[in-house]
Amino acid sequence: MTGFGVVFSFYTQAGLGFTPLQAGLTALPQAVGGVAGFALAMAGLQEKLGRGSCRSAPS
Repeated sequence: MTGFGVVFSFYTQAGLGFTPLQAGLTALPQAVGGVAGFALAMAGLQEKLGRGSCRSAPS
């Protein structure tokens, strides 16, 4: 995913002539969608597996 972001940012700036701010704002919907998708996926896993099983370290 990081590689795509770098290539997309370079393309929008060098290929399309966007400023760095315009390139960042162009990529913003993808970033927001990624965060929303992650939140939905975690909510589904939490419901399926239970709240305690999503911890990374035992307590």
